[in-house]
Amino acid sequence: MWSPFQHIVLVLCLCALISATPAPLTIPRDTHRSKDSQLTNLNTTLGQIVPTAFTVVPGILTGPTLPETSCLLQTLVALGRTASENFNDRQNPSIYVDPLFAIELDGRRTGASLDRKYAVWGLYGVLAHMLREDDYRARLYTLRWQTVIVGRIRLSSRTPPRLSVGNSTTSEMGTSAPENNVIQLSNATTAFNSTTLGTRFIEGNLEYSITPVGQTIAEENIYMTVATALVKTAPIPITEPIHMLNVDTRAFNSHLRIADPYDPPRSSPPFLLKLFLIKVLCQIPALMVVEGNHWSEVELGVKIDNVIVATGSLRRVESMSGLGSGSLDVKVSTS
Repeated sequence: MWSPFQHIVLVLCLCALISATPAPLTIPRDTHRSKDSQLTNLNTTLGQIVPTAFTVVPGILTGPTLPETSCLLQTLVALGRTASENFNDRQNPSIYVDPLFAIELDGRRTGASLDRKYAVWGLYGVLAHMLREDDYRARLYTLRWQTVIVGRIRLSSRTPPRLSVGNSTTSEMGTSAPENNVIQLSNATTAFNSTTLGTRFIEGNLEYSITPVGQTIAEENIYMTVATALVKTAPIPITEPIHMLNVDTRAFNSHLRIADPYDPPRSSPPFLLKLFLIKVLCQIPALMVVEGNHWSEVELGVKIDNVIVATGSLRRVESMSGLGSGSLDVKVSTS
């Protein structure tokens, strides 16, 4: 028999347990393996790109370590494909797959859509998390606007054939995506089905060159600079000509500029449109992988219907003169 005193102690302990505040979510310690101190203060920089009310919360591990190259390239390509659509529309549940890797986008409930802006910002946040934490695990990420869940992103290894239900495909996460939203990424280095001639790429009426030159740039800095450009390009209307894109950031030790070479800019088509620009940007890290993971500065050239519509470069900040010391400066000029 317990004494009255023991009963009181037990009741007090149970009350304390029930009223206790749950511990905040933390990433398992073995994933905190930052490989570049330049990215340790990344949250400050991200706050200048994505609204601070939006957060990407890495959740529980759901599977094994994933191939790093697939994780990075395919997440960037998924970000590019999402950014190339109308930014103000809704994003249907989507599954991006390659032979080794899958990315699933879903709303707050299974089968629900989400605002495309949340999908864009979410993929950007997932890419930043992977690079900052050196974390390439199968994992479920929750997207929040303030305290409200607005979407989910899951990274996973490529599973056996998915369960088909009618005209949709259901994933392990429960994402029920229409067949036309199950996107085969196949090989990230040829993600846009371009014809490659050395560093020259041809796709229909689009021709562009990406020529490695000059100094080396850290892999993570190239990914984050390109991803930042994609996020800033995403809100531009699909048919709006883009005359200049400038991403100048010491946070990533790099400066990306691509612009109409004419002064004043041309007033008649063809023009550099969002879809064309995004294709060129996504191919930059893909080329680096093909070139044996040689990450360096590049020069860029873009033609449409054999007319030069843009030239540019990606440079290390240290190799440029006259740049300010601000952590981030992004400018996009349209007509």
